[in-house]
Amino acid sequence: MAHETEHKSNHPSLKQYLVIAVILFAITIVEFGIIWEPIGVEDDLGPTVTPI
Repeated sequence: MAHETEHKSNHPSLKQYLVIAVILFAITIVEFGIIWEPIGVEDDLGPTVTPI
């Protein structure tokens, strides 16, 4: 019984999951902005974004 209680307390709460989701979403938006053609950053990156 004690093991089950200890195991449950190690799981993140819903709030922690939401914070992590927001952080990952923000990182994804930044990455998308870097490679999105109209922004113009792609020209500065050169061959790093060229598909093989």
